[in-house]
Amino acid sequence: MRKFLDPACGSGTLLVAAYKEKERLAKTSPTAPRKVEALHEQLIEQINGIDVMAFAREIASANLAATHIGIAARPNIY
Repeated sequence: MRKFLDPACGSGTLLVAAYKEKERLAKTSPTAPRKVEALHEQLIEQINGIDVMAFAREIASANLAATHIGIAARPNIY
């Protein structure tokens, strides 16, 4: 799977859309992890965002982490 970067991520809307599309594609891939937790961790590692505003970074991180509530995530938002 390829990495995704949004260099002006704002609230993370594009990051979440990329996550959902990558998740949809992974479900049809024979090499993707079958456990939801493992797939979530793999997808979070592949999605990166950058924003100059600290508040925007926090919102983007929260929105991306909320794609699967209950599974710990540390989004790559800088």
